[in-house]
Amino acid sequence: MMRISSQVLSYLINPLLLTTVLFYLLAEQFPVIIVPSPLLTNILLGVLFVVTFVLPVISLLMMQKMGIISDLMISERVQRTVPLLYTSVIYIAAGVVIFRDNRMNNFHISELLFLVAGLMVIAGGITRYWKISAHALGVGGVVGVLCRLVFSFYGIEYIYALIIALLLSGLVMSARLYLGAHSLTQVLVGFALGGVYAYVTSLYIL
Repeated sequence: MMRISSQVLSYLINPLLLTTVLFYLLAEQFPVIIVPSPLLTNILLGVLFVVTFVLPVISLLMMQKMGIISDLMISERVQRTVPLLYTSVIYIAAGVVIFRDNRMNNFHISELLFLVAGLMVIAGGITRYWKISAHALGVGGVVGVLCRLVFSFYGIEYIYALIIALLLSGLVMSARLYLGAHSLTQVLVGFALGGVYAYVTSLYIL
C-alpha cells in the first residue's frame, strides 16, 4: 500500500506539472500577475499546461519508444541529461514566443518559463555526474518562490500556502526515498538547490 501511494504521489506531484501549479498560485492566490479576467487566466493556464506538461510528456513517450529512456520517470541517471536539456529547450522556445506576443508578455509567463528552464539546465548538468532528485528540485523551486511572495509582498497572513507547499514537499520527497529512487542527500540537496535558485531568480522577475 505504501509503495502504491508513493508511486501515485510521485506521478501527481510531477516536476513537469509544477510550472502550471506555480502560475495558478501567482494568478489566483498571489496576484502579483495582474490577469484582467478569469477567462484569460484559464487560457494562460491551458497554454502553460500544454507547453510545460503535454509536449514534454509526448517527447518522453517518443524517447521511450526509441529506447533513449527506459521509463517515463527516467529512473536511470545516465538517461536523464538529454530529456532534461531537451525539455529546457521547449520551455525556452515557448518563453521566447510568448515574450514576443504583446497579449501575454505582461504576465511574467516568459520569465517563469525561463526560471524553470534554467533549473532544468542545472539539473541536467549535475545529473551527468550525480543523480539529484528532480522532484525535490521542483518542489524546492515552488517553495522558494512562495517564500519570496510571502515575506516580500504579502506578509505572514499568507503563510498557509507556504506551509501546505512544505508539507507536500515533505510527502513527495519521502515517497522518492521510500521507492529507493534517491538517497537522502540527493533529495535534500535537490530541495535546497531548487529553493535557493527560485528565490534568488524571483528577485528579478517578481
